[in-house]
Amino acid sequence: MATYFSEIGKSISNLLTKDLKLVDKITVTNDGAKSETCVNTSASSLTHKTTITRDIIDGIKADIVLDANARSVSTTLTANDVILNGLKVDLKTGNLTTISEVKANVLEKASLQYKTGGMGMKCEMPLASPNTVSVNVCSDILGSGTSVGVDGTLTTSGQVQSYGVALQKCQGDATYAVAADNGLDRLKFGMSTKLSSDMNGAIECVVGRSSGSLAYAVGLQNSNTGARAVYNSQGTVDLAKEVSICDGTKANVVVQAHLASKTYKTGVAFDIKA
Repeated sequence: MATYFSEIGKSISNLLTKDLKLVDKITVTNDGAKSETCVNTSASSLTHKTTITRDIIDGIKADIVLDANARSVSTTLTANDVILNGLKVDLKTGNLTTISEVKANVLEKASLQYKTGGMGMKCEMPLASPNTVSVNVCSDILGSGTSVGVDGTLTTSGQVQSYGVALQKCQGDATYAVAADNGLDRLKFGMSTKLSSDMNGAIECVVGRSSGSLAYAVGLQNSNTGARAVYNSQGTVDLAKEVSICDGTKANVVVQAHLASKTYKTGVAFDIKA
């Protein structure tokens, strides 16, 4: 069952797209600090970002992000179940290294997340220029393993800027999902299921009504080894496998092959827990 709108069709997207990034990355986590270094070999560039998480008081924590490339420092304050049980509040600051930005924009974004019973709601507003509000709601009101959700962006003057709807049905080992966004102009259909005791599969189609476009992806994953193979309508095949190197260290290896041009790209993401 999906609690929030973003979780509708998650089992499908997890198999078809999750962690299939063609970047070389090293992530080191140690005692509430997370350091992430990305290497772009084609552009010969290197990015480094460090996130430090600290508990302030019971139920409230701070994530401090230091971006070496952007030379910026930002903070996100998160409160869980402090104001109301089931309510999560996030307050994100702008760049704290520039005095002028701090004076003009101490808080950049505020978001609320609330769940109760079979309903989950998220709301987000930019505070630098609060002209829009993004809201989505998900509910199991239909019962029988069915979740329905509505997502929209409203202007502060009351106009609807964008909207979408989604529905998910869980039945046995299978999950079916359908969604429509871009003013109901883009339609998405997907399904994930357990094919055997150690094999999962998923398929998704995206149709543009006004453009007449069609895109699709189909994938398989071994539930024991985690190995995945995904083919999409652009003619590429993504192969992914998570490899355990030693205690506390693993690597996610991705190889993407373009069948028409007979070329390939790779990405290796190391995750180290010190």
